[in-house]
Amino acid sequence: MKRILLAFLLFASTARAAAPDAELDSLRDRLRQRIALHRRTPDDSLANACADLAEYWCYRSNDSSRFYAEKGLAANGGERGITALRLLNDLGVTALNDGDVRKAERLFREAAAAGERLAFDEGLIAVYSALGVALRRQDRTDEALEYYRKGLICAERSRDDASAANLYGNIAVLYSALGRYGETVEYARRGTAAAVRCGDFEQELYNRSVEASALIHLDRLDEGIGVLRRSFRRAQKLGTPKLALKCLAPLVSGFDRQGRRDSVARYLAVGEKLLPQVSERSVEALGFLELQGNLLSRYGRHAESLAIRRRLLALQRENAHTPTPTLLRAIAGDRAGLGQYEEAFEALSESCRIQDSLTAHGIQQQLSDLTVKYRTQEKELEIARLEGQALAQKNGMMRKTIWFTGCSLALGLVLLVVYLRYRRTQHRARRLEEERRRQKREYDDFRKQVDLQLARNYIGGLENERARMAKELHDGICNDLFGMELHLGELLPDDPNRIRTLALLRRMREEVRTMSHTLMPPRFQHASVDEILAEFAARLGQTHGTTVEYASDAATDWSSLPDEVGYELYRIVQETVGNAVKHAAAHRIDIALSDTGREYLLTVRDDGHGMDPAHGGRGIGTRTVADRVRSIGGTLRIVSDTSGTTVEVRIPH
Repeated sequence: MKRILLAFLLFASTARAAAPDAELDSLRDRLRQRIALHRRTPDDSLANACADLAEYWCYRSNDSSRFYAEKGLAANGGERGITALRLLNDLGVTALNDGDVRKAERLFREAAAAGERLAFDEGLIAVYSALGVALRRQDRTDEALEYYRKGLICAERSRDDASAANLYGNIAVLYSALGRYGETVEYARRGTAAAVRCGDFEQELYNRSVEASALIHLDRLDEGIGVLRRSFRRAQKLGTPKLALKCLAPLVSGFDRQGRRDSVARYLAVGEKLLPQVSERSVEALGFLELQGNLLSRYGRHAESLAIRRRLLALQRENAHTPTPTLLRAIAGDRAGLGQYEEAFEALSESCRIQDSLTAHGIQQQLSDLTVKYRTQEKELEIARLEGQALAQKNGMMRKTIWFTGCSLALGLVLLVVYLRYRRTQHRARRLEEERRRQKREYDDFRKQVDLQLARNYIGGLENERARMAKELHDGICNDLFGMELHLGELLPDDPNRIRTLALLRRMREEVRTMSHTLMPPRFQHASVDEILAEFAARLGQTHGTTVEYASDAATDWSSLPDEVGYELYRIVQETVGNAVKHAAAHRIDIALSDTGREYLLTVRDDGHGMDPAHGGRGIGTRTVADRVRSIGGTLRIVSDTSGTTVEVRIPH
């Protein structure tokens, strides 16, 4: 451990003088702090600091990145947590940059296993993305696509822009290699947007270079060259030769398409200076060599182009940059340009053997043309061999069709099961909703019944109390007053105040008697509610001196109205008129009872000063009226202002 810490200090101090940078200084200061802390209480903070520095050096110095990744793993002590995942991924990236794709794949798979065990989506996005690159460079496109798909799933879950930016950039490179440039632009722009959001300038430049390269293939030259120029200048400013070389290759290709030979020559010279600063097996170096080969071939310099492409083919076995069939076709073109037709034929044959898609037909046609032109004596034999290859391809396509059909049927079955389960779930949800509504209706009905019963109980108690008080007044106080009247008549025969006192007692007895009659419930077996209300209005006008007018529909047989409804209407009129006389100081009261055909309508209007705003119609009398209306299933409406109050009661038939 002491040797590891000493190596950290020596490397950090020597590198500090070589590359002054505010971010780098901050990372190194943090590393020194973690070294001091690690000596006292060992934890994973030192390994984390190493991971940060390894990621910093990723695009700047592969050796520095590898150094910090290896030392971080050593300091981590064999733990396989999130820190180990980061360091394994960083170490895999350095192997990938060196062109050792098999070692990179092994490291990425270790990191993926750790991330899957931890369910750490943010780390898995970067690992799956890098593993896809390693597999793609080994021409294992199907496996690469599977890991890119896994990465996209993790990106959707985690919303981690930094990892998503790298993933989208690598997917864009894969689409570019397959010639699907429209989708390349789409994924590259997604990656660029994610990189901008998280402030990852290196990844932003990388994604922009991929996008611009696709734009050039789509003949959108001015747009692509503009993006590349800006990205190239930023890469040079950041001091990242890998990114600068990445931008340079498509930029030179764009100038070539525009016929600007002087710009091509100038930027090629810049690229040749940058080439020794990166690993020969890195994707940036391979891309630049491929560009040189393509340009030399176009300019008719086939020997030089062939040498570069053979060099690329040798490196291809370790790190596939260009699809092998494409590279073999280019070599065949150089061989043909040099008059080496037999070698050209062999290269095309090898390309056809490797190519496993419908595009192989065009290669076979080129191969047939070469055979007819330069090897006429072997024409028939070669055509038969090509037909055998076509048949093998047809059989392969048949197997793929059967596999695809089986997968489609299985998928259809799965979708059917999902749909049926969804329908069952929906049906169950509807049943639960209907049950909930039924229970709510039952609860509402029960609550209405309870409220109605409570109102009836309240009114019943009120009527019993009225009857008791009426009996007490009639049988008690009224008889007592009559007795006092007789007694005084005998005691004061000659008193001059005798007559006045007896008149006062008689009036009090009559008022008590009227009050007891008012409290007693009316008897509907001898009169209808219409007659009882008419008699009540006439008596009230005589007693209180208030003008009370009553009107009703003469054509209506009011005797058919149920007694309990008539009784409650009578009590409602009593309470309403009493309120108007006692509280609103009304001079005129109009009572109307009518039958609209669908309901009975009772209306009581007065010209008093209206209800007191402080009470707002919440008095005991108003509440009693509302309870009585509710007990017979009716509705109540009260309108009151300074000009008077109107009470409407509607009782359905």
